[in-house]
Amino acid sequence: MFKPSAIFIDLDHTSLDARVNNKSVFSEKNRKAIIEINKEIPVVISTGRGLTSATKEIIDSVNLNSYVLWNGAKVVVDNEEVFLKEIPQEIALEIFDEIAKFKSVMVLNSDFKNQSYFAWKSLRFVLKLLRFDSLKKYDEFDRESTIFKFIVFDLRKEKLFKIRKHLEEKFGNFVTITESGNKNNILEISAKGVSKASGNKIFCEHKNIDVTRAIHLGDAMNDASCVGVLGKTIAFANASDAFKKVADEVLPYTYENAGLARFLEQFKK
Repeated sequence: MFKPSAIFIDLDHTSLDARVNNKSVFSEKNRKAIIEINKEIPVVISTGRGLTSATKEIIDSVNLNSYVLWNGAKVVVDNEEVFLKEIPQEIALEIFDEIAKFKSVMVLNSDFKNQSYFAWKSLRFVLKLLRFDSLKKYDEFDRESTIFKFIVFDLRKEKLFKIRKHLEEKFGNFVTITESGNKNNILEISAKGVSKASGNKIFCEHKNIDVTRAIHLGDAMNDASCVGVLGKTIAFANASDAFKKVADEVLPYTYENAGLARFLEQFKK
């Protein structure tokens, strides 16, 4: 493979291959590989996550000061926020109300701990098993909130398809909607024009880096926006089937057991 101008890495199911205190973290092999490669080639986290304390700990553990969050809605370069784009508030409120009609789970700004909403608190125990730490009822939503990203969950995939179709027809001019999860069973909604590809490109522009020689590693369809924009978009073997079909390359191994370090090995001097 060509020597990339930058390496963008997703977090969950791509590079976070270990667990400590019930939190996803880099294995020591991945952590050391990122730090070493970053000395020669910029390594940038590009994730759907927001900057929670847990995500900040992950970033700090590898000494990185540039990252792309909320699928491109927030871009930080050399510890400076260079891009931030929220969903227009009026549109965000309408989207919240439309999703509520379907009685599906919503997480705002990727904040599972504080901004998870659902119709019935009676299902709290079941949903906590699915990572929802503090479930709130729809009517507890603060309508003055600034929203950068919606995550929409539903156990019925056909229902998610209906939600996506409905939202695209009603709000397609204002938002970007993509799927994520290894079974494409999650919807993610950001402002129009916002994607991991756009966020990665903004980083490259600020660093005067050729984006067509950059690479992106991921596992889901929210990584697919990078295809045709970056030089190469790469999927691990555990990636969703839909993403593997469009990725430029599919690795023969999964992200587990330091799969990222294994991939980065080729770029060591």
